[in-house]
Amino acid sequence: AAAARGSREFMTRQLVVERPAMSVHEAMALLSDRGVSGLPVVDDRGSVVGVITERDCLRVAYEASYHQDLGKTVGEVMTRGVVTLAADTEVAVALERFLKSPYRRFPVMDGTQLVGQLSRRDLLRALRADRRLPPRSCSGSAAILPLRAARGSASL
Repeated sequence: AAAARGSREFMTRQLVVERPAMSVHEAMALLSDRGVSGLPVVDDRGSVVGVITERDCLRVAYEASYHQDLGKTVGEVMTRGVVTLAADTEVAVALERFLKSPYRRFPVMDGTQLVGQLSRRDLLRALRADRRLPPRSCSGSAAILPLRAARGSASL
């Protein structure tokens, strides 16, 4: 069962990492281009020193609208005190950690070495691999529909 298997099996291994000296503007572009909500920040030795998230970047953009300063670095705004998972953490334990925390992702460590990142989406894949989630929509009628804004409201 997937729940007894380790996080290493389902984590993302092809990680893009950021450096503390990178500009927040570059970080915003990287997050957007990669379609991810956050990335680990590593120092010159490869040690995880933080995580930069969309939320961190949005906070800077909001503050910049008042102060006209997007010149901050990732190191100045990243989330510090990173909570990580060990590579051999069982999926069931990782699932419990996600449910008890606000985090969307955890860097995965093998000792002091960053080896990947486990996201909520990765856990859904693990559960699906264990056949705890159906392969398709239950009703078979799921569809993606274009949304139109009602008159007088902002469009999405």
